[in-house]
Amino acid sequence: MVIEGTEFSVEADSIIVAVGQGPDLSWLPGDYPLGVAEGNTLAINEEFATTFEGIFAAGDVVTGPSSVVEAMASGKKAAQSVHRFLMDRRA
Repeated sequence: MVIEGTEFSVEADSIIVAVGQGPDLSWLPGDYPLGVAEGNTLAINEEFATTFEGIFAAGDVVTGPSSVVEAMASGKKAAQSVHRFLMDRRA
């Protein structure tokens, strides 16, 4: 439904499209050791680590459809976990 007078243009360098679709894990081979959780999402722990060491996940592939803000926030937390993981491996 189009509401008259609500259309406008905005100049942008980048656009993030968030369409609210569920994750598609069909690309994972059946024998790949990544745990799949309810809603066809990847299983992670509190550190955003999957069931395969060194692989982290965040955003809609973990939660299912949500907002771009929530996906970006979880991505930041996952990145922090990746950093801790890599720093621990260096020690």
